[in-house]
Amino acid sequence: MLGGAGLGLGLLARSFGGGAAAATLPSGYAAEIMADGITAQVTFPSFTAPAVYSLTPDSTAKVTFVVTTPAYSGTTYGTRIRTIVGTAVRRKVYPNHASLEETQSGSDVITEFMLSEPIFSECTVLMTVLSGWATDSAGGGGEAAETFSSVSITNNSTQSFQKPVVRWNIVSEKNYWDTSGDLTVSVSAFSIHPYDGEFIESASFTFTDGSNTVTKDITASSLSSLYSRETTNGTRVTEHAATFSSSDVSGFTDGQCYIDAVVRSNLGDNNAESNPGVGSAPLGLGRFEVWLDAGGSRPPVYAVVNPGSAGGDPAVHTSRANALADADGAYADFGAAKAAIVTHNNSNHSYNGSGNGHIIVKNGTYTVQALDGTIAADSAAQSVWLTVEAETAGSVTITNSANLFTVWRPDWIKFENITFSLTGNVSTLYRNATDASVGFWLDGCTCTGNTDNTELFLYDCGKVFVTDCAFTSINLTASGLNQMIPVLIRGCDLDNVIYNTMCFLGNRTINECSHEDLSATNRAIIEDDENVIYAYSKHFDTPAGNPFANFDYHDGLAVVQNVFENNDNIQPVLGIGQDTEADMNNVVCAYNTGLGGRFNYGYNNDATTDYARTFWALDFNLFETINEKDDVNASRASSTGDAFTIEYSVGSIGNLFVDGYDDPANNFTYIGINSVLVATTDPTYTDDASQNSGDGTGRGTYTLTAANDAGSRVPSGRAGLSFDLGGSARNNDGSGAAGAYEA
Repeated sequence: MLGGAGLGLGLLARSFGGGAAAATLPSGYAAEIMADGITAQVTFPSFTAPAVYSLTPDSTAKVTFVVTTPAYSGTTYGTRIRTIVGTAVRRKVYPNHASLEETQSGSDVITEFMLSEPIFSECTVLMTVLSGWATDSAGGGGEAAETFSSVSITNNSTQSFQKPVVRWNIVSEKNYWDTSGDLTVSVSAFSIHPYDGEFIESASFTFTDGSNTVTKDITASSLSSLYSRETTNGTRVTEHAATFSSSDVSGFTDGQCYIDAVVRSNLGDNNAESNPGVGSAPLGLGRFEVWLDAGGSRPPVYAVVNPGSAGGDPAVHTSRANALADADGAYADFGAAKAAIVTHNNSNHSYNGSGNGHIIVKNGTYTVQALDGTIAADSAAQSVWLTVEAETAGSVTITNSANLFTVWRPDWIKFENITFSLTGNVSTLYRNATDASVGFWLDGCTCTGNTDNTELFLYDCGKVFVTDCAFTSINLTASGLNQMIPVLIRGCDLDNVIYNTMCFLGNRTINECSHEDLSATNRAIIEDDENVIYAYSKHFDTPAGNPFANFDYHDGLAVVQNVFENNDNIQPVLGIGQDTEADMNNVVCAYNTGLGGRFNYGYNNDATTDYARTFWALDFNLFETINEKDDVNASRASSTGDAFTIEYSVGSIGNLFVDGYDDPANNFTYIGINSVLVATTDPTYTDDASQNSGDGTGRGTYTLTAANDAGSRVPSGRAGLSFDLGGSARNNDGSGAAGAYEA
């Protein structure tokens, strides 16, 4: 339970009807929820300012609000009952910040109280106050404010429910399904309201051919086993997944089909729904594309490439084994193989393109220049990826020591199980500069760079997907590039800098990660840039001069269940909204472990502009220290208090900041429900290799050997995940631990 208050601060019950009649306020009193949804205003009759207030939110809370909130139960819309508490009297903005929002109005005092969670416009509110919550200190008389229970008060909130932050966690474009096996699709999704071991209430997946539909409703998350590297590295991904079988699509028409997703938050009905095409609404979800081929009208085809040993009678085959067994059937280069695939598809499958073609590279080491050949554009749009794959995984190496990889013209190209090696002063492997709306996918590849130039690996490639890969001494992308964006990086080992990834899951990363504002060109080639997920990953060895992981400029961001370690410099381990010169709303930061440096959280040190920081949830994190900066730090006289969500920890629960503030001047007024600012008993770890608390050697293991003050941070019923980073079950009974691991 929560700090003796006897409140779960969230789920008390679900209902679909009315309740008992409410009492009334004592004579002369008035109370309302204000428009911002995070403040309650109370009028005290016959009071004199300044009064004395005692809210005790972390023991027996003296000001509580029972809030009936529209919510789903599975896929059925009803209500959820939340208990929210008053945490502190709100201060005035700079330069009057030393005074509270407490106004003498004739013989009355009007006071504003901050809330532990936001209240939305569709909610109804019952307010209860206990003895001692406010005292009139005028003249030393000590007259206590009256108490009341379950009184209906006016809700003037104008705030709308926030959409879940959600992305497909698999490659969602140009997929192929012949129904010989099942098709599983999945999303990773988060909201600012964790309940019952989930960040969302449910997800529905609808398969359609344009006429027929079949829907799968998913109400519980599961642990993914898609990529073995995630299991090996202990970066397990939690997801909501649906599986379709051949019987589900019996009678559907072969051809281009889609899977649409609807993802429901734990509160409200502002669902994230898939939207077709470019430029969907913020936090929209692109449609999952799949070419249905139950009848086998457009099967995969195979062509072998063997530079220097081309066959006298090269041929395209419908079987991989037959293609490899054809001793005289190899093509000289990629260009020849691709052209042959297009010809074969046109002659046999009425399709003048290379989609669903597979170019098999014979085992060996080759230069890019030897492999390329003359690569022509497809005449027909691709419906499925063209794949370039190794004969045997890990036995093909492509090197580049002279210039850029030739500009490829298949719009959607996938490299699978190949090793790429860049030497000399060459930094870029692949570029498709003629069209920004294309796709590039690396799957199961190993990519090595050099010490001469590690600037970037890909350039002008449109949508980039990287799965189950290893990068050494090379940057995957560079900051500020136009005409490309990593849409998904999952299940990888990554060395050096990673920039601007929309969905980053299950990775082990060395050095800096960053997500900055996207250029207008980049925004035009993805569904939106306001729906960013960094989750289930380990981040080691922060480089000097850079915050290790920094996230700016987003409406819709989830940074969930990661390890952040700094072992050798003064930079922060994590920054969210760190001096971001833009509004930044709908942010979930939960279940992270960060050691060896400070966490810069939502601060704005701008002296002139007040950027909004609304609907942020800081839940169940374990950090060494934390900082926030606001209008007071910046001496910002123009402040409107738009960052009070941060300063008063509205929507934040169950955090441990082991050593408190990195700088006492950059502090919170209230640290959050069931949270600890300075540990009495520090948690201990399997191998703490961070600086400060550890030995500084780097790349430690941060499973808990003793939770101590990190334990029992998650109130009963309020867990947001069912599994920790290593795949162990999360506790939802009040004993759950803060950080990336359960004790």
